[in-house]
Amino acid sequence: MQKPSIEVRSLPGSAATRSESPRVPALAFFTLSLLVGVILVAGCNRQRMAVPIDVKTPDTQEWPVERVELELYFADWTVGELNRAWDPVAGGLVVEGVADVSGFSFVVKKDSGEAAAIECATSTGAVSEASTSFLHCVINGEGIDWNLEMTGQGLQPMIGRLSTLGKTVYEVEGSNELSDQAEPVMTTTGYMISRGTDFVGAVDVLEDGVVWLFGALPATEELPFGALAAILLRQGEIATVLAAERQDVNSLAARARERTDASWLASSQLSSVKRATSN
Repeated sequence: MQKPSIEVRSLPGSAATRSESPRVPALAFFTLSLLVGVILVAGCNRQRMAVPIDVKTPDTQEWPVERVELELYFADWTVGELNRAWDPVAGGLVVEGVADVSGFSFVVKKDSGEAAAIECATSTGAVSEASTSFLHCVINGEGIDWNLEMTGQGLQPMIGRLSTLGKTVYEVEGSNELSDQAEPVMTTTGYMISRGTDFVGAVDVLEDGVVWLFGALPATEELPFGALAAILLRQGEIATVLAAERQDVNSLAARARERTDASWLASSQLSSVKRATSN
């Protein structure tokens, strides 16, 4: 199926080079790994991103994502060696104009032996109508580098492109729609992946996640497609954990303010008692 044209915005002032960095999994990370995405309604029905019916072909492949501790599995791909402490500045992934930046790296491997090392920088600030979101990744595998640049304005899902040597391989468009709901929701539900005017696949980032491939891929695109799907799944996890961390920080700040207010009130009351006694 052909897709409508979308505006793909590159991240201004960004450049990327790959350097070796240690990949030590954050063992305490992802207590919420099985709760990726937002639980939008109560009940047993699984929420899924909306995928146009006429996009799917008879040879469409649907790959549910399996999560085991810090690793992800879909089709014949394994996603592991997560390092959420990876430094995007020291690693050579430079992003200008955005104050709140977090880095993460991981490795994606195919059962056939193909593998890619992936390093990413993403925005960490709270999403609001005035905010700018971004995701910038470098994929190094089989002697070829691919770059993923995605940006989003306000509450809208991110869009962008995967490229190599300045040539676009895929366009990526975030979605905030659900398969069983007419109105958009306040979170990213997944991403549509296209090549030119044709849809190639989709990645659902709700709950455990699902990857779709709408037809066969050229052999040269199997590695970048698998790596791209892995990035989008990992980004969904990162966004969920960052939101939880912001909530924790806000809760701590609120409790600190409550303690400060209580201390001020107690001090004020004590001063009043002293003045009354002296009089």
